[in-house]
Amino acid sequence: SVVQCVVCEGDMDAAYQIAVGLFLEFSRDPFTHYRKARSYAGDAWPLRRADIIAVLQKPADGRGGDAHKLADVFVEEKMWEDLLALVQQHPQLASIYGKRLEALFPHEIARVYAANLEHESAYAGGRDAYRANCDMVRTIRKLGCADIAENIIAAWREKYPRRRALMEELDRM
Repeated sequence: SVVQCVVCEGDMDAAYQIAVGLFLEFSRDPFTHYRKARSYAGDAWPLRRADIIAVLQKPADGRGGDAHKLADVFVEEKMWEDLLALVQQHPQLASIYGKRLEALFPHEIARVYAANLEHESAYAGGRDAYRANCDMVRTIRKLGCADIAENIIAAWREKYPRRRALMEELDRM
């Protein structure tokens, strides 16, 4: 491959640039390229990593940055505070990355879960959706945030008394 040729020639900067380009452009197994870029960067990795993160945060073509790939970088690098901040900014990521954050930031992730539940509960769902939502309330309790869980339950009982399946699921809690 081109990268191997460049590495054989000893041009680690060019190899790094190619690997980063492949990481940013392709979604199929991008972290193979990311890890190669890290190895090619050597001692400059902290600065290079910051550049990659900046690119992933930057909106491209009027869209937002690549939040999923950015979250994966934070996981790869064990940058848990940054991952939490990203999940707080993009709460939909909590369903994918929340479990990784629960032990380190139980109260913070519980608040993200609660915000997601408030949004999801606005739409009537079937019993399966209500069960999933109640499971999330149980998770919030297990994270040591019983007050948040009880507030959610009380709000649902007040707002949605005619959703019989929801009330039945809440009674089972």
